Amino acid sequence: MATVALTAALVAYCPQPPNQTTASCECAYNRTALPTRLLPRCLATSLCAPGPERQSITKDSGRSVADSGASIVIVYGFNRSHVRYWYRADPFRSFLNAMRLIVRLLLSLQAVASMLPVHMLVSGERHQGFEAALLRQFAPQLRLLDGDAVGRHRIRIPNWASAFHWGSFAKLAVLSLTQFRRILVLDTDTIVLRNIDHLMHMAAPAFVYRFKCWSYKRPGTSTAGNVPIWEMNSGVMLLHPNEALHARVQALMNSNMTTSRDSGVLKAVHVPSDPSDQSVWRSFFSRVHELPVSYNTFKRTHFASVEEWGRVHVLHDPDVHRSAKIPLASVHGRYVNLTKQAGMQVAEIAASLGVTNRG
Repeated sequence: MATVALTAALVAYCPQPPNQTTASCECAYNRTALPTRLLPRCLATSLCAPGPERQSITKDSGRSVADSGASIVIVYGFNRSHVRYWYRADPFRSFLNAMRLIVRLLLSLQAVASMLPVHMLVSGERHQGFEAALLRQFAPQLRLLDGDAVGRHRIRIPNWASAFHWGSFAKLAVLSLTQFRRILVLDTDTIVLRNIDHLMHMAAPAFVYRFKCWSYKRPGTSTAGNVPIWEMNSGVMLLHPNEALHARVQALMNSNMTTSRDSGVLKAVHVPSDPSDQSVWRSFFSRVHELPVSYNTFKRTHFASVEEWGRVHVLHDPDVHRSAKIPLASVHGRYVNLTKQAGMQVAEIAASLGVTNRG
């Protein structure tokens, strides 16, 4: 009974936003929640507009973006010493599971008829057979970029980083991709459910703010509790690559430092609730443009109605190994089918290369 009462109290302490829809822009909440570090100033994009006004914006995505100097970017670096703990006995399982996620993302982009080129920034231990198979299957839309080229893209992992998030710091290198006017960076564990090409016409940098409940232990006590945190999630990022910004990030991270966005003075900065690349992004930018929840929705996101799930543009699926269902059956069916299709295609690639397809 005591456990049930404690759980109920923690849930009450960390409520979800009321009446949330896919058009909701959440940064207004970061004034009342308890972030461990102030977030950048947030400017709502036109996509935060309700109803018909927002629909007219997304319908305008028919303007050509294929030759606009814009690209979707996927970042992946395989390093057997950086895999998560459940892969340590067989690190290559981590690579195979990443391939399934990447294939799923690419399939989802095809399914929504995206016209944007896709570039994958690849680093670490490379597997030419899998890379060639991806290029054959998704050409001409997909191209590879060498993330280890002359060390230009390299970012050192800071000592405050959680081992669980070591791989995320490779995303900090995307500011170096100055061959593009702007880039839309998608995590490997995202699925695009509706066309997102129109994002290339939005102001940058742009992120989705999201709610999460951070479990922590109160200093000097054994008492655990939950704190409502509003974070600037890096699973979907619209950015302007910039050599000066990249050089600044690289210099700071390679000296195990980040910067205070208020003073520009070098000092170690990270958010204890999120010891990943997100701590750097939220410290680095003084202001960002906000995208609605629709562009970075989690399976555990609570909407005011089930029908809102039919308006989700990007599903972020970090709990891919868990069986949480998406409330709207049609969307859950698409999710399941894309996951199965990606699994089968990676199995075929593995078989053709003589690789045991373990997962």
